[in-house]
Amino acid sequence: MASNGPDDAGQIFLQAVFDRCGGDPSRNVSMFAVGEVLGWQREDASRTAQDLIGLGLLEIRSLSGGVALSPEGAEAVRGQRGTDASAGEPLGPGPLMTPADCLRAEAAVKELRAEALATGRLSPEMEADMSTLAAQLASPRPKTAIVRACLQALLEAAEPGALSGRAAIRDLLAERPA
Repeated sequence: MASNGPDDAGQIFLQAVFDRCGGDPSRNVSMFAVGEVLGWQREDASRTAQDLIGLGLLEIRSLSGGVALSPEGAEAVRGQRGTDASAGEPLGPGPLMTPADCLRAEAAVKELRAEALATGRLSPEMEADMSTLAAQLASPRPKTAIVRACLQALLEAAEPGALSGRAAIRDLLAERPA
């Protein structure tokens, strides 16, 4: 971690904590549950959370892995997303995905998958779209247009109850809810 702020993985983790607690520093979340949604091992989630704690962006709430945003952490995410706390940064305009955009797309899809699994609504169509997206992100030259098309298909197929996943995808596509 850089002394002036978190690395890309730290940013993804901090934003996932923000989304899981609705940006409210008084709400606790499990660092391990956040890591699981992101597809990380417990050790990776713990190490990243500890780095964010060291930077003053997260606070320890329990010895069993409970963390919360610090006021500074909540403000950092809001600052990254602009004045609207629910507005994330869209995918870049270039023909190829940046590594940071790839991480953000992966995290959004993992959140959507977790929500769909939790509600028993992960359809074969969604699984196929997620597989197509994963294949594109694994490419040495992931194409932004293909990733956008996959994200749009997932957004259309997702249940309205998948709030965090749908919001993260809308943010990447620079869409706002109607």
